[in-house]
Amino acid sequence: MRFIVWCTWIICMISPFESTASEFDEGINTARMATLVVRSDDTDDRFLGSAFVFQNGTTVITNAHVIGTSQTVMLKDIHGGQKRAQVVLKDVLRDIAILKIDTPYNTWLMPFTGTLRVAQPVMAIGAPLQETYTITKGVISGLQRQKEPTSPVHFLQHDAAINPGSSGGPLINTNGLLVGMNTQIADGSRYFAGLAYAIPVGDILNRITAHHLGTDKPTLELGLRVRNITEKIRQALLIKTTNGVLVDYVDTHKIAALSGIIAGDILIRVGQYDIKKTGDIAFAVADLSMNNGNNYITVLRVGASLKLPIILPKPKDIKLGLMGAAPHKKTSYSLKELGIEVLFDGEIKNSEPSGIGHSVGLRAGDEIIAINGRGTADQTAGWGRTMRFSRPVLVLLKLSDGSTRHFILDPWTKYHRLVPMGNANILDQDIVVF
Repeated sequence: MRFIVWCTWIICMISPFESTASEFDEGINTARMATLVVRSDDTDDRFLGSAFVFQNGTTVITNAHVIGTSQTVMLKDIHGGQKRAQVVLKDVLRDIAILKIDTPYNTWLMPFTGTLRVAQPVMAIGAPLQETYTITKGVISGLQRQKEPTSPVHFLQHDAAINPGSSGGPLINTNGLLVGMNTQIADGSRYFAGLAYAIPVGDILNRITAHHLGTDKPTLELGLRVRNITEKIRQALLIKTTNGVLVDYVDTHKIAALSGIIAGDILIRVGQYDIKKTGDIAFAVADLSMNNGNNYITVLRVGASLKLPIILPKPKDIKLGLMGAAPHKKTSYSLKELGIEVLFDGEIKNSEPSGIGHSVGLRAGDEIIAINGRGTADQTAGWGRTMRFSRPVLVLLKLSDGSTRHFILDPWTKYHRLVPMGNANILDQDIVVF
């Protein structure tokens, strides 16, 4: 009898969280198909991170830090299909980016609208260390974690393994519903140490809704440096309040200074938010950005309580994280403009340290023997001065040790690779030595 009661109790404990086998398989399959790999939209085809299709198949979500400064990216699905996506909103403060695609996906994730509980099973999907469409399982370890005091996000903490490359991927429950977006791992460790963090689905929905309704508001910058009030500070100032943070510095050109805050004030309330620790300010400022009224700051100054009206800068001085048209790009380059001066026989006379040629490893004394697959011996006289390029340049060099090697010159891409030293290739990740 005790055994039956014990089994019944176990079933009751598991049932709110676990789905049936068929629901589990269907949910996981859908979630994997809705997960995407993000790559750069250029000839480098760099791996950037993960993303997922959301709601009706037309919206793709990833982290702002995944797309960086890109205005378009390439998305690759589990079947190998690729689509170009435009970045239409990048919220750096919350680390959320919204991407737009021309043709919708057939599979997408739906949000979990229930109540999350600690120890509830979850799964992370993404491309950790570029291992695409990987699934790891864990549980919700904690709720309401604010990782950055300047970010108005209460993260979900979980222990499903994620690593670099997982950023932007979905965190789902066992029914395949979106719980959050994986964003970061524990501070102080580059790789997974049992602590992972995801942006809750509610925050993602709020950003999508605001964007679709056109109610996006710019993020305000108070221009303050503050610190939490320790017991020693409390005793030194002879204050008893348990609220407030101490103002260390005020930028004379920002909102705080315009509103009358000075260094030494104790900030105890911003708008409708009581300030008990530094992290509370981020949520208060986000609320002010939505123009929810009660735009006052309350401070303690030499024991007296002051209520200061918040004075906002002019709208033209506040920038919104909407992505506009791409800047105009130069359509063609000469070798000289790439920082390379070539003699008549193809020998490099000079490689400017500030030029792209030098940054990828071209040096004076190297000999260009082919450009974009064509031997330089077949080029017309003066080609080193007259030749222009409207696409990336593949240069084959003969090095000082007699070996040959290809280099790619692409002035349309920011160079981020390590520079080969002394004609060695050990720092070039594109080269594999057998």
